[in-house]
Amino acid sequence: MSACAGAEACARAAHLQYRERHFAAASTLAVSVVAPVMRPANVSRCLATFARQSHPNKELHLLLNNADFDLAEVRQASAGIPNVTITHMAGRPTLGAVLNQGVEQACGSFVAKMDDDDHYGTAYLSDLMIAAYFSEAEIVGKGACYMYLEGHDVTGLRAIATEQAFVKRVIGASLCVRRDVVQRVPFLPVTGGGDQLFCQDARKTGCRIFSADRFNLLAMRRRNLNSHTWKVPETRLMKRLTLATPGLSLARAML
Repeated sequence: MSACAGAEACARAAHLQYRERHFAAASTLAVSVVAPVMRPANVSRCLATFARQSHPNKELHLLLNNADFDLAEVRQASAGIPNVTITHMAGRPTLGAVLNQGVEQACGSFVAKMDDDDHYGTAYLSDLMIAAYFSEAEIVGKGACYMYLEGHDVTGLRAIATEQAFVKRVIGASLCVRRDVVQRVPFLPVTGGGDQLFCQDARKTGCRIFSADRFNLLAMRRRNLNSHTWKVPETRLMKRLTLATPGLSLARAML
């Protein structure tokens, strides 16, 4: 086993112990998932992701941000999944406006943003709630997560901040905020960069941001840059990726 693989195995083992120790207390926290969806093909992915979450106290707000959705079809797809609210947004509002609509509808103590094109593991919400419980931070998320680059066909680790530490920002796809905070500090009406602008604004009001573990999120970067809201070139991401291995590896990210 290489030194990198050994360090990754140690991180996995340590996180399992951490999860077992804190799961019971954190499971009482209620979390509202806010999932903006622009592509009808991604509805089934969002519903399946929410349904398989192990966290018991959860609800989903699916926000359809495109006139092309068949609302009856989406409602039929969600039948049988408890605690799902579907909202068809009029026109094409900014991502920030869509997220604020989800926050307005949310009932949980925390509001977790989920992107419609990334992979989230079964324990994703549970682990975030453990981080929230353990840290008592107003905002939790991931300073590091795994990422797949389709153009290079590699899976690696992307880190913008230290794991298990108080930080200045976390990865937007992992953002989870106390509901009273995001009601007081709404998302700005922009489509790109709103997650990090929110973190800046929240920190100015005294909010603390805690970076949890790296596991249970695999960010997907497609070859077509125009299919992403965040249009950073893949070559730039590749330079910042560590522990890169060939191919798409869900197993590395999930735990």
